[in-house]
Amino acid sequence: GEYVYKFLVKDYAASAGTNVLITEDLSIPEDEQADLLYSVFIDDMTEISEGNGRFMAGLLTDKNSDKSIKMRSALLEKNPKIEKKIEKLKKKKELNDLRHPENILYESGELPSVVAAVAHFPFTNGFVSALMFSYKVLPTMQKWAREHIDEGSPVVVSSTCSIKQQMCTHYVPLFKADEFLLGRPDTKAHKLELQKSKKPLSSSSILKGLRKLVPF
Repeated sequence: GEYVYKFLVKDYAASAGTNVLITEDLSIPEDEQADLLYSVFIDDMTEISEGNGRFMAGLLTDKNSDKSIKMRSALLEKNPKIEKKIEKLKKKKELNDLRHPENILYESGELPSVVAAVAHFPFTNGFVSALMFSYKVLPTMQKWAREHIDEGSPVVVSSTCSIKQQMCTHYVPLFKADEFLLGRPDTKAHKLELQKSKKPLSSSSILKGLRKLVPF
């Protein structure tokens, strides 16, 4: 289905805070995000340094639902305001702030319907859950993916979380994983780009970002 999302390069724990921002943009309670908001993590983190992983967070729309179509429009209509804010930040040369989710434009792409491996993990919607995902759940899912998907296929994990059920559902696409990149280069190409730029995030920058983005 159509996926309306924000694309970020950050510590994967920041996806939780990004989803909170999107619920605010949709004017819906945080506990209604399950099966609406999905995060898609597209880098094999055995290849990429912490803080440089790429992920998307956004709304997976249902073309047969009027409510879903209205939500799609609500997010994309935020872009003109975001664009103005981006221009102001550039004029002030506050370029670091351009990495924050609230200053990133919404994009749209088509995610395929595929067969996927599924895993469930407890979720409390807090800082600990975000860290558990980054350092325990995601590495386990990615390890499984490397062992079971076709060699050379991207290692992709998609997640949706339910605050009411205190549970996250994680998916590993078994086929068409490359289509989840939505036109972006794979991890190897991303790694080369990072090596060329030679600007890895410092630990202090990562922790500062987490304090802003992950709910406690």
